[in-house]
Amino acid sequence: MSVPVGMRGESKLEVQVKCEELVSHTVHITSNPNVFDPKYQAFINRVVDCAVAIGQDVWEANGIKVSAPADYELRHRLQERAIRNINVLLYLMTIARKLFHLRGSKYRAWVEKARAAKALARKWRDSDARRYGRLIQDAGCGRAPVGCARRTAAPAATSPSWARRAPAAATTPSTAFARPRIVRKTG
Repeated sequence: MSVPVGMRGESKLEVQVKCEELVSHTVHITSNPNVFDPKYQAFINRVVDCAVAIGQDVWEANGIKVSAPADYELRHRLQERAIRNINVLLYLMTIARKLFHLRGSKYRAWVEKARAAKALARKWRDSDARRYGRLIQDAGCGRAPVGCARRTAAPAATSPSWARRAPAAATTPSTAFARPRIVRKTG
């Protein structure tokens, strides 16, 4: 029995599919010599290489089975690199629009694919942080993943700055939005 369109959820592999679409679309449109002048082949290669790097990072990160903190760290680094490369690709797209006088509709469709991939990659990264945050905290690693509760154990001399914050006192309406006090070790 099929699920109605309105009831369908987002697939776990949706980010990978969107990134593959972005890569194939980028390669397809940049291969048109009537639009992308071969005189600027070095720039075109940079655009394609950036798109391919995004796809590779997402593919590799998706293939990592997280069973230890080191696995999560590697997966997280690949996710972050993919997101940064999408930002770089968006920048290169704006340059390409000016350099090759891309039509508005062609440019908007290309940018929309990149923005959709970026949003899904961020969502995936944050989901992983919630999912594997407990693994990282239980292992006693130095930093909690993005979106996870911070460790409450006593800070070590080499712990990061966020771990040295004093525990939050009961908040009252007047202190609810106050900046947290940072406890610094001296000596």
